[in-house]
Amino acid sequence: MKYGFIDSMRGIAILMVILVHTSQSIVLSDYWLQILAAYGQMGVQLFFVASAYTLCLSAQRRKNEKNAIANFFIRRFFRVAPIYYLGIIGYFALRFLLSCSQAGQCSIPSQYTPLNVIANILFVNGLYAPANNNIVPGGWSIGTEMLFYLVFPFLITLITKFLTNKFFVVGLPLFTVMVSCSILVLSGYEVVNNGFIYFSLLNQLSVFAVGISLFLIHTHHGSLISRFKLAYLYVLVIGFSSISVYIGWIAPQKHSFIVVPFISAIAFAFLIEIFKRNKSKKLWLLESIGQRSYSMYIVHFVFAHELSRAFNTHILMNNFGSAISLLICYGGTVFATYYLAGFSAKYIEKYFI
Repeated sequence: MKYGFIDSMRGIAILMVILVHTSQSIVLSDYWLQILAAYGQMGVQLFFVASAYTLCLSAQRRKNEKNAIANFFIRRFFRVAPIYYLGIIGYFALRFLLSCSQAGQCSIPSQYTPLNVIANILFVNGLYAPANNNIVPGGWSIGTEMLFYLVFPFLITLITKFLTNKFFVVGLPLFTVMVSCSILVLSGYEVVNNGFIYFSLLNQLSVFAVGISLFLIHTHHGSLISRFKLAYLYVLVIGFSSISVYIGWIAPQKHSFIVVPFISAIAFAFLIEIFKRNKSKKLWLLESIGQRSYSMYIVHFVFAHELSRAFNTHILMNNFGSAISLLICYGGTVFATYYLAGFSAKYIEKYFI
């Protein structure tokens, strides 16, 4: 069963992620443009919220299925692994060829140790820092999500015992972020943006909890959110997003990036509610992007980093300002990634699913 509003969320998520990665290839002179582009990294958190929501939908539909847990893990593996494994091979080949052209002699990139590669093949890179985000670019989110898949069947079984308690349903994300904060702060970890602890499931679990809580509100306590008028929802999205931007990038503190993903997830929960109410068919392109979003996530780094950097350096930089350069590179990256992902989504993703 397809849910257009979820595909739209995935579409927004991948567009945000492509924005931040494309911006890394261009020196942006405008401060607020830097902030806008940086916030694009929260697209991963939007993916996490949407993922938790859809997992709950699937669990509800399949609650009477035989061998439910085994089938769940089989479906998740074949949904994620084939494209990811191609990413491991493809990015190794790309980096190897770049080393040949740039250094004058071919060499295997240093991060491709047997242990790092095996950790990514087994999707435990989220537990091993040297392998977490340098075999497949952005691979940290896949590792974190796979760890969440590992605990989800048991987590949802526990949560279903408290479905009728609206205080539990609403308070679940807050409780989760408080536990994460307590463990990380008391352990003395400094959660640096895009550091290993930031990437960890412990730090991101509250984001998944927001998606679970939103699903439970929609299915069991709909009146809690249906009373919000559409205008209020827009205000809440802008408000929580602005708080995230302020404490994450404008006035960051030592432990900002424990709570920034959580606050952004709250904004995205209200955004999902807006799109859930919107029955317009004018969002077909956004939905189509969302349907290809996983393939786009894996392949977009080629265009956002390597090609955009070369294009900007040799053609755009001397002729346009940074904002126009970003717009051109971003548009080209989205266009190229969308069509390449269409091929992989059709002939690889759908086939293995």
